[in-house]
Amino acid sequence: MFKILISLLFSSFILFSQEIQLEDGKTIDKIVAIVGNEVVMSSEIDAQMARMLQADNNIDFYNEDQRSEVLNALIDEKLLIQKAEKDSIAVSDQEIDQRWGQLLDNWKLQYGSLARIEQIFGKSLSRVKYEFRDQIKNQIMTQKLNYTKFGDINISSKEINEFYEKYKDSLKYIPDQYEVSHIIKNVKVDNTAKENAYKIAKSIRDSILKGADFEKLALNNSDDQTTKSDGGELGWVKKGLLFPEFEKAAFALTTGETSIPVETPFGYHVIQTLEKKVDQVKTRHILIKFKSENDNSKDVLELLTKIKNDVESKKTTFEEQAKLHSDDENTKGFGGLIGKVTLQELPTQVQNVIKDMKEGDISNPISYGNDPNKPSFQLVYFKKLYPQHKMNIDEDYGSIEIIAKNYKQRELVKEWLQELRKELHWELVE
Repeated sequence: MFKILISLLFSSFILFSQEIQLEDGKTIDKIVAIVGNEVVMSSEIDAQMARMLQADNNIDFYNEDQRSEVLNALIDEKLLIQKAEKDSIAVSDQEIDQRWGQLLDNWKLQYGSLARIEQIFGKSLSRVKYEFRDQIKNQIMTQKLNYTKFGDINISSKEINEFYEKYKDSLKYIPDQYEVSHIIKNVKVDNTAKENAYKIAKSIRDSILKGADFEKLALNNSDDQTTKSDGGELGWVKKGLLFPEFEKAAFALTTGETSIPVETPFGYHVIQTLEKKVDQVKTRHILIKFKSENDNSKDVLELLTKIKNDVESKKTTFEEQAKLHSDDENTKGFGGLIGKVTLQELPTQVQNVIKDMKEGDISNPISYGNDPNKPSFQLVYFKKLYPQHKMNIDEDYGSIEIIAKNYKQRELVKEWLQELRKELHWELVE
């Protein structure tokens, strides 16, 4: 179990980290290994152990054998990064942004909304992205390196069957899975909401130009719940981590200058640039979101209700209606099919309705997403339940094939890492 946790932690991002401290508040830290030009700090081991404790309360934080395994995993990770840099494996800003988007989507699925993620971190998403940027880059580099080395590895039917026979007692149970489809309809927000938000933002900017206190205005008016108590301050942020419209305005302003209202997907921002460097900017802002009182919610709800009634009366099928009406471009071509997923993989609002549904049921219209600026509704179709069962070669051959291939690749990576330890410089520090 411990080795599995290490593997999971070093192949994906964990949301929380912890810092271990002495009773007097001083952080325990020292260099424990050197890998090329990089160092491994004892605090990195502490952080990984703390993260594993979140996943398994039985982990012994002070167990020397387990801490040694974590140290070796950190050394291997840095060796791979060093090798990737040596082989000139490049990672573009676009790749980083795409991976950040995937990470953000996973967090939204787990925690419900962007606002909740910011609340958990205690900082803006722009700052979170900035802090995760190097980790994302390193992860992509090592994945590219591994793919270059082992991406074309094949696995035969014989190897899959041998893997299954050897490890079948250790294979996990497949939990209940739900085959689910949905139809999403977006609510159209009228221009009045934008006009009103702009007027408010412009009025705030006018007040600032007349000498009003920016921090007080942010506290009393900003819709950015994360920064308003700090006077709207975002701190230092590198180029490429802010919305393009926001960033362009921030770098164009002189120090201390306040922008006209700048529109982003979140609403209108009144931006004040505090300091600038060539590739970084320190700003504060006041956000006014679009708040619509007039939209077509009623029409959307009526359409979804009609679709539900027509499908239930056999006048049409859910798949046909999804292809005709759904605003979800990712699923409409597949008749709205989300796939076969566990309950926990579904958004909270879907979990709350589907657990009381039977196979073949269609939900009443429910909300979709958590962005008040982009309200949407959805119908959920619960097609089939696949009950929990022990993974077996007959029902789960495809899943076992993936596990067996990943296992083969991991074993080859282990052998290669031993070669890298001979090729590249590393040492433990007593």
